[in-house]
Amino acid sequence: MRTVFLDYDARPQPKTKRWCSKCQRDIKPTSAARVIRLRVDDMHILHPDDAGDQGEMALLGMDCAQLVGLEWSRPEQCK
Repeated sequence: MRTVFLDYDARPQPKTKRWCSKCQRDIKPTSAARVIRLRVDDMHILHPDDAGDQGEMALLGMDCAQLVGLEWSRPEQCK
């Protein structure tokens, strides 16, 4: 299974329930985001083709998703 470490910044506290798992900044409801599967015990992102139902679903803002690599995430589905 392919994984990549989510080099996250755990210092700031998100103020809403919609926040980026990498930078901890809030994501506006109107802003695009990407969904990842995150193994929280060691903070590794699972590749979407390998993950299946493993890992917790989490969000990345577009800037952070591009830093990690868009191939590690999928577009967020509209509600």
